[in-house]
Amino acid sequence: MGFSSSLQWSWQTILMGFCFLVFLLVARHVVRSYYSSLCLQSMKRPKLFWVSAGAPLVSVILSTLLVFAFKAQHHGISIIGKLQEGLNPPSWNMLQFRGSHLGLSIKTGLVTGIISLTIIEQVNKGGKSLSYRTPLGILAWPGINNGSKPLINNIITSIFPGKQEGIAVGRTFAALKNYKVDGNKEMMAIGLMNMVGSSTSCYITTGAFSRSAVNHNAGAKSAVSNIVMSITVMVTLLFLMPLFQYTPNVVLGAIIVSAVVGLIDIPAACQIWKIDKFDFIVMLCAFFGVIFISVQDGLAMAVGMSIFKILQQITRPKTVMLGNIPGTDIFRDLHHYKESMKIPGFLILSIEAPINFANSTYLNERILRWIEEYEAEDHKKQSSLQFVVLVMSAVSAIDTSGVSIFKELKKTVEKKGAELVLVNPLGEVMEKLQKSDEAGDFLRPDCLFLTVGEAVATLTATIKSQVSNHVV
Repeated sequence: MGFSSSLQWSWQTILMGFCFLVFLLVARHVVRSYYSSLCLQSMKRPKLFWVSAGAPLVSVILSTLLVFAFKAQHHGISIIGKLQEGLNPPSWNMLQFRGSHLGLSIKTGLVTGIISLTIIEQVNKGGKSLSYRTPLGILAWPGINNGSKPLINNIITSIFPGKQEGIAVGRTFAALKNYKVDGNKEMMAIGLMNMVGSSTSCYITTGAFSRSAVNHNAGAKSAVSNIVMSITVMVTLLFLMPLFQYTPNVVLGAIIVSAVVGLIDIPAACQIWKIDKFDFIVMLCAFFGVIFISVQDGLAMAVGMSIFKILQQITRPKTVMLGNIPGTDIFRDLHHYKESMKIPGFLILSIEAPINFANSTYLNERILRWIEEYEAEDHKKQSSLQFVVLVMSAVSAIDTSGVSIFKELKKTVEKKGAELVLVNPLGEVMEKLQKSDEAGDFLRPDCLFLTVGEAVATLTATIKSQVSNHVV
């Protein structure tokens, strides 16, 4: 939220928030220092554990007493105010299984479930979940008019940010505590929690980042902490709500900030910068997006940039030129291995991605550019290109567009007086190339090899044999 005028700033609020934030950070630092000085890493709980765990509660009590004593709510400090006592009333009697929106609700639930399964699969694979948008297909279903579309948008956009946040939070704490997150169980827990909550007048809930961070900072180790917390909240709602009337909102923010600060890993950020600059930019977008906008928007920006990177890798696959390391039959990237050398008459290229309709045209153009550059370079050396060797060890899949590109490439290479050679095509790729080779001239035994060293040795011997026969 921006500040349109200086009247929206309150030095009293800033001072109180800063003081209690310092108090919370100092309390946690005392525990860490005591823990480190005694070298008690093997102990489950340090003796001064209660200092860090009780600091948030002490902050709430002290701030409430200060506001009540000095009537600080009249001096620019925002307070919670009067809250309604008691538990949420039951709402299962409000469920309706007939009416104009029943079919629409069922269809929306089906779409939501399908997309949830996609998110689960992404999480189980260790990837990021997909961004949340209203599926276009649902808007084309019969019975869905323009008046229903806002309802669908509200339903879906209120569900998926929560699921995305819950899974992201789960993976964050799983990395901190060195355990794995089961996407299926996470989704089942969130779904069951919302089913029960919908019967007790609750809004859509999920594993919120702020409450999870506070729980982690308090030293919680298992799900029993959730049971204790639920009982505490229930007792508070029933009997203690008037006590929180004068609790300042800024103290609640300070508790969350102090808990989240412990999750910031500066060395990990530096490591990401060293490894991949783009991933570092994605990390910064997620970090600042969560801080200055919202958790959902921050995650959405990071996921969107990651998807853009994936699409770029798919549509612009990497191709490298290989050279021979002297004294061996090993061939490596000329750019990474400076000692590797080109083989005269051979253009050896390695394709390091599956070939499909999205990248087949780019690959064809890139290989032809390699050939033109090689011919331009060899023209100065008075030598000619005889073989274009494509190493396909990393090509795990290929579609009909990719097969067609190989046929066109073979014709182009032959027109230049050279020959196309394939090295180590995998099972699925080999099978599709064989099915497309009806004439039997595409996958001849003399154009198909298991290793680059074998291909170079065999073809070089063939050239020497042809030259000697020609001389005789």
